[in-house]
Parts: sequence; C-alpha cells; structure tokens
Amino acid sequence: HSTETTEVTNIQLSGFLYFLINLFRVRYGRVVLTADAIILHAKVPYKFNFEDFSKEIAVRKGFGGSFLLFTRRNGSRFEIGPINYHTANSFAQSANKGWWNHFANLLEQENREITTLSKVYTSLKNPRRYPAACLLKPYVVRSKKFCSRFPKNIPKHLIGAEKKQQIENINKLAENPTKLREKAVKSYLKNELEAKSDFFDHISSYPLTHQQRLSVVTDEDATLVLAGAGSGKTSVITTKAIYLIKEKIREPQEILLITYGKKAAEELRERIQKKCKVEVKALTFHALGNSILKKVETSPPAPAKHADDPIKFRKLIQTILLEDVIEQPGMESILRKWFEEFYLPYKSEWDFESLNEYYHYLSSINRYNKSGNDLRTIKGDKVRSYEELLIANWLFLNGIDYEYEPDYEFKTSSQSILYRPDFKLVESGIYIEHFGVRKKVQNGKETLTTAPYINREQYLEQMEWKRSIHKENETKLIETYSHEQSDGVLLTNLAKKLDQYVTPRPIPIKEMFEKLNELGTIDQFSEILATFLRLFKSSSLTISQCKEKVKQTNSVSRGIAFLKIFEPVYESYQKRLGTNIDFEDMLLRATKHLEEGKFKSRYRHILVDEFQDIATSCGKLLVALKNQHEDARIFGVGDDWQSIYRFNGSDINLMRHFGTQFGGELDGQASIHSSIDLANTFRSVDKIAIPAQKFVRRNPIQIDKQIIPFRKTDQTSIFIVYHAKMEKEKALRESLNRIIQKSSGEETITVFLLARYNHKIPENFEELKGISSNIKLEFMSIHKSKGLEADHVILLEVSSGKWGFPSEIEDDQLLDIVLPESEGFSHAEERRLFYVAMTRAKLSLTLLADQKNPSTFVRELEHSDYGAIILGETGSPSRICSKCGGRMILGTNTGSSLLFECENDNFCDGKLKPCQQCKSDIPILDKQTKGQMKCSCGTVYPNCPACTEGWLVKREGPYGEFNSCIRFPDCKGKSK
Repeated sequence: HSTETTEVTNIQLSGFLYFLINLFRVRYGRVVLTADAIILHAKVPYKFNFEDFSKEIAVRKGFGGSFLLFTRRNGSRFEIGPINYHTANSFAQSANKGWWNHFANLLEQENREITTLSKVYTSLKNPRRYPAACLLKPYVVRSKKFCSRFPKNIPKHLIGAEKKQQIENINKLAENPTKLREKAVKSYLKNELEAKSDFFDHISSYPLTHQQRLSVVTDEDATLVLAGAGSGKTSVITTKAIYLIKEKIREPQEILLITYGKKAAEELRERIQKKCKVEVKALTFHALGNSILKKVETSPPAPAKHADDPIKFRKLIQTILLEDVIEQPGMESILRKWFEEFYLPYKSEWDFESLNEYYHYLSSINRYNKSGNDLRTIKGDKVRSYEELLIANWLFLNGIDYEYEPDYEFKTSSQSILYRPDFKLVESGIYIEHFGVRKKVQNGKETLTTAPYINREQYLEQMEWKRSIHKENETKLIETYSHEQSDGVLLTNLAKKLDQYVTPRPIPIKEMFEKLNELGTIDQFSEILATFLRLFKSSSLTISQCKEKVKQTNSVSRGIAFLKIFEPVYESYQKRLGTNIDFEDMLLRATKHLEEGKFKSRYRHILVDEFQDIATSCGKLLVALKNQHEDARIFGVGDDWQSIYRFNGSDINLMRHFGTQFGGELDGQASIHSSIDLANTFRSVDKIAIPAQKFVRRNPIQIDKQIIPFRKTDQTSIFIVYHAKMEKEKALRESLNRIIQKSSGEETITVFLLARYNHKIPENFEELKGISSNIKLEFMSIHKSKGLEADHVILLEVSSGKWGFPSEIEDDQLLDIVLPESEGFSHAEERRLFYVAMTRAKLSLTLLADQKNPSTFVRELEHSDYGAIILGETGSPSRICSKCGGRMILGTNTGSSLLFECENDNFCDGKLKPCQQCKSDIPILDKQTKGQMKCSCGTVYPNCPACTEGWLVKREGPYGEFNSCIRFPDCKGKSK
C-alpha cells in the first residue's frame, strides 16, 4: 500500500496546554494521515492501519480544545488533543473518507468469498440438504473472520446495493448462526418429509410412521434414535442407508453399518442390497477393528481363542485364579481374607427400615448355597445374619470346629424357653454370642442401641439373661458385637478374644478352594472378575485410578481387597495372552491407528445398530472414525432400556451422554446432536407395553421415552402365578393350558419359556413341547431372546436367592469402579433384563414365582398400577408376621394340617393357624367393632388380650370349656 500523505491533514501537536494535559501520557509530535493508515509521531512512531479501527474517528470537545477519538477492534480506545476544533474536524472527515474508501477497495478483492458466504446465508432459508452443524461450521468461522476485518455499515454508494445486502447477510450469519440453523432445520424437515412421502409409504412392508421418517431425514452430526421394543428399528436403519444412497448424499462405499453380531450385519447388508442393488459394508465392531489392524500392521496379532466366547473367557479367568494367582507370594492370606470377610456385599440391620427388608436382603446375597434361599456358611450351616455368617466362615477357614445354635448343655430355670447359644467351639467348649448392638454417645454417656425396628429394652434384657445363664453355670462366653463390624474389627477382635482358648489351624488354601468350588462360589467370583476385567480394559483405566475411585465408594475396604486380587489376575491374563490380543486390545489398537492417521477411513456416515450394547472401547473407535472427516456423521439406533450386556463390557453411559461423546460444535456450542423417540411399538399389547414402561422407568437415569402401543386389548395380559416350591411343574402346565384354552385352536401360536439362566430349563421340556399341536414352544435365556418375540411369554422361576432374578452377582457394586459413572440404582441392569423379558410378549405375559421366595420384581408388579392378575396362594398385605413384618403364606404343617407360615421362614419362625371356619385366611382386627377380629369369610372372634395377632377360640379343659389364644402354647392369653 502507498504511504504518501493525502492532501488533508498533517497535524502538529505542541504548546503549553497540550504539554500540561498530556503530562502523564504519551506525547505525540504530530498526526499524519496516509492512504491506508494513521501514523502518530513520537520518539518511536506508531502506525495504525485502517483495519485496526472498528469505527469512524470521532471529535469530542473538551477542556482546552477538541480531541480525536480512536476506537480499535480489540475494544480499546485512545484520544489525541487538545486540537483546534476546525483542524480536528477536517482531519476526522479526511480520515473517515479514506477509511471507507480503503475498505471498499479491499472488498473488491473478496468478491468470491462474499458471494459464497452470502449464498450460505440465503440457502438456510430453504435448504436443499439437512443443515448439519458440521456443514455450517466452516462457513460460520469464515463469516466471523470476514466480519472481523470489515466495518459493519460501509456506505452503499461506495460498494453498491447488491454487495451491501451480501455483507448484511454475512453479518447475520456470523452473529447468530445457531438460531438461523434451528429455523433452517425445521424448514428442511417439513419440506423433505412432504417431498419424500411416497418413498416412505412404499420402502417397507408397511408405511413408516412419522417418527421413523423423521429419523431417516434427520442428518445431524450425531443422531440418536431411541428405538423401544417392537418399534421397527431395523426398518429405520436400513431405510436410512437406502435414503443416503438414493438421494446421492453419500456413495455406498462411504457408508458403514455396524452391528452387534455377524448374523445381524449380514441381514442388514442383504436388505439394503435387495432394495438398492448396491453393496454397503456391514461389520461388527470386532470385524472393523480387525480390518484396520490388517491394513496398518504387517503381521497383526491373532485374536485369542476366548475373544468371542464369554464362557471360555470366564473359564480362563478361573484357571488363572486357581493356578497362577494362588501360587504368588502373599496371595494366600489375601484370598483367604476375601472369602472370609469381603466376598458378600455387606449391609447391616441398620441399613433397612424393617426386619422383613433385612431378611429379603439376606436371601438375595446368598452365594455359599448351591440351592435354596437361606443364608448358608461355607461349612453349610444355615445362619440368621450376615455377621454370624462372617464369624462362622472365619471359624471354619481357621480350622476351629464349631456347632451352630446347639442346645445349651445345662437346663435353664429362669425361663421356659430353650436356650441355644449362637456358637459352641467343640474342642474348648467356649460359647460365642453375637449381639446386634451398636454404641451411641448421648449426653456424654455411652449407650447400646439396636436396629430401629428391634425392641431395644427386650433385646438388652435378653443379653443380660444370656450372660447370667453362663455365669450361673460357670460356662465361658465370648461376646461379639455389631459395632465391631461397623468399625471393621469384628474378626480381628474375635481372634484376640479366642487367642488363649483355641489355636487356629487354617485349612489349606487348595482345600478351601475345593469347598468353594463345590458351592459354585468360584464360578460366581470368576464371573465378577471377568466382567470387571473387560470393563477395565475397555475404559483404559489403570490400577491406580481404580484405587482412587474406590475411595469414593461406600465400601472402601471391600473395593481395596478386591483390587488386591484383581491386579495379579490381570497381570497373569496379559502374560497368558502372549502375542495374541483380545477384542478390547483390538479396538484400542485400531483406535490408535485412526488417531495417528495410519489408517484413513473412507466412511462418512457411520450407522450403528444396538447402540446401547457398545463398550467404551467401541465408543472411542467411533469418535476416531468420525474425527477423520469434518462432515462425518454418527447415526445410532438403540434402546437404553434394553442395555443388558454389561458382562461383555457394554457401557450405558455412551447412550446417556450421547451428545457429549459424539455431538458436533458450532459457534461455541458443544454436544450438538438430535434425539428422536420412535415411540410406537408394534409388538406388545397396551396391557403389557405400558406396565413394562412403568417398570423400567423406576430407574430415574433411564432416558425418558414415550410408548404408544399399536395393539390394544380389554383383557388382562399379565398374570402372576405363585406356587409352592415343589409345584413349579404343575404351575407351568396349568399356565400353558390357560393359553391353549384362550386360543382359537386354528392358528399356530408361539410361546417362549424364558429364564434368567440356561440351566433353568424345565426337566420335562420335551414332554411339554407336545402339549398341543397348535403351540410352538421354545425355551431360552432372556439374553438369548433379545430381538425375538412370541405371542405368549412365560417367565420361569422369578424368585429371589442365589440363582434368583434379580441376580446379585451381575449387579455387584464392584463393577461401578470401572464404569465412567455409577448408576446409583439397585439392580439397574437386572431391571432392564426383566423389561426385555416382558417385552418379548405380544399378547400375554405369565410370571411363575415361588410363593415363599418371590422376586422383588414380582412383588413390585403386584401393585394395581401394573394391572396384573394374581393366581395361586401368596401372602396378602393384611397377613403380617408379628415377628418380622413379612407376609404370612398358607401351607401345610406336619400331619397335613393347614398353617400360615412367614415368607421369611429361612430366618423367621413366625407361624399362625388359619380361621377355624374357612381354614383359608387369617382374621384381622375389625375396625368397626372394638375388641374383635374378623375373617374374610365373615367369622368374628374375640381378639386375644395378651398379643396383637391372635384371637380367642374355644377349647376343652379339665374344668370345661374356656377361650384361649389360637397361638397357644406360644401365647397364654385367655378370656377373663
């Protein structure tokens, strides 16, 4: 540019007043205007190009004269003066004229950019393609850069009306691109849905729904389609690929379909080829990772044999535990302590609101019992509390022979009840009583407390009575307390208390493992280790990071103990891999090749099926693929309500935080994505679909979705069938007969028998398959049934316990350590699995449950909100056990007499005879008549004056008839 001065201004700055006003500022000798700049002369000249100023130069009148005001693009301002007003005004006019002319000249050089950016703005009014953030972003960046170089309002006479309008368009694009894009998206969707109406009407067997169509035409940087059970997700993902090809948005080779299994990938590929007559790549994540490794690495490592076989993988982990880890120095004591103290997730009586809830918890955590729902020790004793279990296991593993709840060796005269201490050590004769009390300091005084639902005074009296018995008979009593367990010293203190009386002789570690293997405990623990290892590798965590995460949990000691075992298991596993790799390694290596640019992907549209099942490592691979092209899109189809493969490493957080993980960015706004809820379900009738939605949504972190059932019915569709433990086959046959009776008999109907575990298959399954000629009967695990459907579903053995549903093993909180974010909701994964089972059914769902040990999920479905019909005998809320608050269930006593027993009979001995008239129910207090109890059959009895649950019945005595409590001899209540 020329630096010759123009005809106007060259202002000399001098004089006493100028010197005085600028005493503490930079003083300039003169100001010179050139063709493209203003130069301020001082000791060192300052040159300001016209581009440095954001506004015209202004003139301000002030003390001693006028001042020239300069505003720079960075927001700073400065002024020069005082100057004679006419001189200042003349200089400003000349400078501003030159300033505008300068920019007008520069704009001539930017004609192409101006035209391009202006067209982008106008195209947003009626876009021909979906205005994704990734497409708009580079133009927004360029428009902002343009606007930063030029002033906003260049006079029209200098540049012409057309260019003036174009620049205004660019300014609007730069100022509010987000709002412009939002309007453009709405306009595009409206027009495109109308234009492609015929295409969507005929692309599939049935016309696509509005939400399915919307999913196809939405083409955001990241689009998540929430596809509930039976919502037609396969139609959406195949139509999306066909649409991209037919509309010439992408070439077939630029589209990649990723699915969870090989079979699904092949089905999608064939569907698209049939419709488009072109080949689209459809791969599993593992096939994709393997193909990247083969193209980058000269001799890529082979996948390990267990890589795609969960059973082989778990067996390998078990072998490592039993053969490698056990032999390492120091590991024997670590493993012994784990199975003594930490294997079961611990909660105390204080963590529950009732004894009934505590007993349900004890049933659910039973991992040392091969069958049944009671709490069994490693030795096989049935105990009543978690802390008693710890003591029993410690004694057994330390070779100290004991008896659990033996009859006390002396008769007790002070009470009529039979005294059975908790433990008696066989060799020394020492007794152990464990007391469920904690310490509490109140007003400076230490007192003992019990769980809130335990009568403290009675419990403390019992403690003193037991102490007095031992003192009276001179037998040695060792006491342990719940507060020792809460302080983490129960077993340490027990060892100290027994030190002078017994010598521990720990059983050999291999003998311990043999015993645990017999109980199935090693299988269960191996399952936890295997799932943990997959999640650990997939998330790229380190042991140190896991240790830090453990500190944030509510079970620090258990977490640390587990990591002490997991670390050598992981090290041994990596050594055994040798030159091979597992799928986690494969995906992480492939991701690294993408990030380093060693592999160049041609894929610009990545369509992912079953998105809820992908692992963290899969998510990283997707991000790396997307980042290779500025305009690449992720299109995920899935249902977080059906995320059930955590044992294979799947991470539900990838769906929950989809925008954060995969979304685009525009004008400083991150996580830009679209979420579309398909809403309609074409499978289950409303009486199944709506209850299933309510059930799974009990977990508040599940993504909220609408469910609009296409099929409606007036008939009850959910049946809960309670049966006695030995009558499950009878209950199943009756359920099948009920389905047969309701069917027309003409068409073949499909029935799924589903179970939480494969080994739950009925023993007479082959016989049942021939129950009717028009029934097609299949058995499978719930995991295997995912993606399938049947007219009727019968869910088997929906009970609590070791092999129960929900499974306590699969939902062990240890897994939260290797998940990005804890779900913080009990049985979250198992709840989703139950939802999957419910939504396989089109017409009816039947749940078979042990009446004494029903699943917590079954109990939940009893609520009227779910509309289920209850069949079979179960405890009613009005029949409450006085001892624990559990339900009383009608059964048979010795001699075939009817008797109500507590549902928690593994822990509670609550029993009650039925009404003498109907023999099928229990009378309860009559709210209408004081002092009476009334049965549902209408019979009225006087209530017992000595207890709350009994009523008076007539009996014959040596002196004639009298009324006494139905609970005699446990209760001695009589009429006055």
